[in-house]
Amino acid sequence: MKMVLPGQYTGIFSMSNLVIMILRGLVGSCPNCGKAGIFKGLYALHKECPNCHTPFERMVGDFTGAAYVNVVATSAIVVLVSMVLVATTEIPLAVLLLAGIPIIVILATILHKPIKGVWVAILVYIDQMERENSA
Repeated sequence: MKMVLPGQYTGIFSMSNLVIMILRGLVGSCPNCGKAGIFKGLYALHKECPNCHTPFERMVGDFTGAAYVNVVATSAIVVLVSMVLVATTEIPLAVLLLAGIPIIVILATILHKPIKGVWVAILVYIDQMERENSA
């Protein structure tokens, strides 16, 4: 295994490459080539890129992390907005709680694809790093 010091490594696994892969995943493109979409339907994921054949799922359960990130992101947004509304308006807390339920569902649905795309990008990056290090 190669020793990589911060700022020395500029190969395929540089930080700028990771950022590019994450941005591609964020918009739903293949993190590796950026040419094909990673989703084959509303939420279903291709097994691999239709263009470069990069596999998107390494093991069953890989996307549990994406679900956790979605829950945390959705919760953080709703809690922050609720705190601002409670502090700056006279809206009763019960009304905010009732209105928050459909907002949470809608927000989690909207965030699902971008978060899963970023998660795919991270998994592809890790998989490529592991392959290079084992070679």
